[in-house]
Parts: sequence; C-alpha cells; structure tokens
Amino acid sequence: MTDFAIDTSRTEPRIDTRWRASKFGQDQAQPGTLDLTKFVEGTHYNIGGRTDNVIPSGVALTKNTTSGLYEPWTPGASAEDRPNLAGFINDDAGIDLYRRAGVAKSTKAAFALLILGGIDATRLPVSAQRTPVQVAPTTGLFTFI
Repeated sequence: MTDFAIDTSRTEPRIDTRWRASKFGQDQAQPGTLDLTKFVEGTHYNIGGRTDNVIPSGVALTKNTTSGLYEPWTPGASAEDRPNLAGFINDDAGIDLYRRAGVAKSTKAAFALLILGGIDATRLPVSAQRTPVQVAPTTGLFTFI
C-alpha cells in the first residue's frame, strides 16, 4: 500500500526556489510519485549542512519506466529504464521524507513535476546536476539561463 498520509504540513516556503528563472510553466506542473528510496542523504537532501530531511524543490528527475516512479536524474546514466531528464521537483516547500516524528521514513511521496519553464541551472540544489542538465536529453521543454 502506498503511504500518502500527511500528518503535518507547513505553510511557509523553506526551500530556495530561485532555480526557476520565471513563473512560466509553474502552474502546468504534472502530478507524479517519487521513489524516496533512490534519494541519497547529502546529495539530494540535507545538502550543505541542512538536517531537515527535506528533498528541495529543483532536484532534476527521471522516470523509471519499469516502476513508473520518479527518481533523481543522474548525469551520464545510460540505464535503459531512465535515459531522459523528465523535469524538476516543483514543490515550494520541498518533499518531507518523514510524515511525522517517530514514524519510519516514507518510501513514496506525491509531488508536482515541472515539465516546462525557464531554469537557472546555477541555482539547482544538486551541484552535480547544474552543468550536465543543460545538455541532457529531456522529455520536457526547458530554457536554461
């Protein structure tokens, strides 16, 4: 069974979203499901000394065609089930890995996928994605500045 239960919510933006160079496409984000087991601490969340266990907005993703779930896009990955950049996490508050204190880390989470828009690649939260994302094959439509 998929865990989509949310026990707490935050209303203030906690994540830097300046990676979106414009609002174009922001309202056309598509729903998706993340495979949270594929995200690595220090690389995809808890970046730069943060300890809030939140995957930030702006992480580049690919869709695993075998599972149908989204996972981090890896520069140079040649696996057949995840060849293209599918888009970016477009949730202003990021994606919490824990639904509430004392409960095991979630394995899946619903999110909004940015599939078109202007991207400032220098401000993406995952530093390893900043340069290669600009020349990656993509299923979306992005302009990089």
